[in-house]
Amino acid sequence: MNSETKNHFFSVIVLGYNIQKFISECLNSILSQTYKNFELIIIDDGSKDDTSNICKEYEKKDPRVHYYFQENSGTTAARIHGYSLAKGDYVIAVDGDDTVNANWLETINNCLAKKDYDCVFYNFYNWENGQYTPSYTTFPKLGEVEPVEMIKNVIETRNHPLWNKAFKRDLILSCNSIAATLPKLSMNNDTIHIFYILSNMKSSYTCNDYLLNYRILPKSASHGFKLHNISDAFLSINYSIDALKNDENNISEYKKLLLISLLKMISFRLPMLFFSNTAKNEKHVEIKKIYNEPLYKESKKYENLRNLNFKEFVFLKIFRWHIPFMYFVLKGIQKVTKFSRG
Repeated sequence: MNSETKNHFFSVIVLGYNIQKFISECLNSILSQTYKNFELIIIDDGSKDDTSNICKEYEKKDPRVHYYFQENSGTTAARIHGYSLAKGDYVIAVDGDDTVNANWLETINNCLAKKDYDCVFYNFYNWENGQYTPSYTTFPKLGEVEPVEMIKNVIETRNHPLWNKAFKRDLILSCNSIAATLPKLSMNNDTIHIFYILSNMKSSYTCNDYLLNYRILPKSASHGFKLHNISDAFLSINYSIDALKNDENNISEYKKLLLISLLKMISFRLPMLFFSNTAKNEKHVEIKKIYNEPLYKESKKYENLRNLNFKEFVFLKIFRWHIPFMYFVLKGIQKVTKFSRG
């Protein structure tokens, strides 16, 4: 670390729910940092396995570790709890089944050498079956980026997680009260939370170092399928628009990008919905919800090959035109490409 770099104090917030298989690996990676000026706050969101006992052992051995148990309330409530306890200049959330590189905090601290940015964005690896694959996240440029450009980038690249960003504590705390009112969704709860934070961001910095290893579990909320994944996405887009509406100069562009992102998500989730084991009547109810959503109707003007790839465009057009035909087309595609069933 450069001797002229400020020695920031970080609050690392680890979330856990029934992760006894992974939590030690996560905590060991954090406690092995080359940078030592941090506290580690563990929020156990109602685990019923041995997660609690494992975390308490770490708390006994290292004074930087603080363990808290709460009744199961979901990731947003757990993050808010952790943020409210933080004493650091910056707070960083980590999921308890992920790990971080040894130079994680040192690299982030070095990014703050010239200025105490509101947010530092960094990259990560997707970690599945022992294989590490660089994420598809790209930034407008490296270094200091204007908040408006960063918000657009977050929407376009779907870089919604809170766990690959370091936030100034005051910024996080200013959003805690509104975050507490946000609904609990079937997946991607960070998608709503992040835009309330970024809408108040005054400065940002990007670092392309791959500092975190995001473990992909087949049955996790983000990568499995639940019936309300798509209808919940409409809710998250509505909240995201609400979070960004005060920027009158850019809200139209934000909304356009959000609707394009919504279309891409629908095209990805539609096959999962059609081929899931969900009862037919429940599928029909969910499909009607999609058709009746005002945002879905509004998104039609962006449903073109300028904004979508060919497969996305075809799926969405067939779905918008005729549902039964959509089923048979997707059924044929499933046989060829071996889509996995929900």
